[in-house]
Amino acid sequence: MRVARYSFAEDWRALGQLAAACLDSEVKASGEVLPKGRTDTIIALSTAERVLLKRLVSPTRRDNLEARSITRAIDDVILEVGRSVPSRAGAFILRFAQGAGLGDAVYETTGGQIPTDEYYAQLDWVRADLDGWGEPFLCRAPSTRRGAACSS
Repeated sequence: MRVARYSFAEDWRALGQLAAACLDSEVKASGEVLPKGRTDTIIALSTAERVLLKRLVSPTRRDNLEARSITRAIDDVILEVGRSVPSRAGAFILRFAQGAGLGDAVYETTGGQIPTDEYYAQLDWVRADLDGWGEPFLCRAPSTRRGAACSS
């Protein structure tokens, strides 16, 4: 049986219920957002998260359910979550594909001081540049098995 009329409100409600389920929460008919408690750790939702879930699942007549407005609310939640997570030290991994042209770029940038076939010297130069040193490594002719002899 088909519904007599179609409303995007049902789509928003389904999205809100999906989001609530992912956050181990439920939105009561009253609009109250409560944890289900199915996980070991209860997820503490922010006010913006609770308001968005309530707005999607159980909107009032005054709630704006236009896509642009909902998108802004989701963006606000994402920004809030990003600010609330304490920063930690991590690893920055930069991978150069074999055909990326690193050798040519370093050779050109250093004025030919790091040959295109000195892979480890190129990586040392990139590391020095990323570490924020005043000057990138400038290398002389290869003097070790690892690569060119470099100095800053």
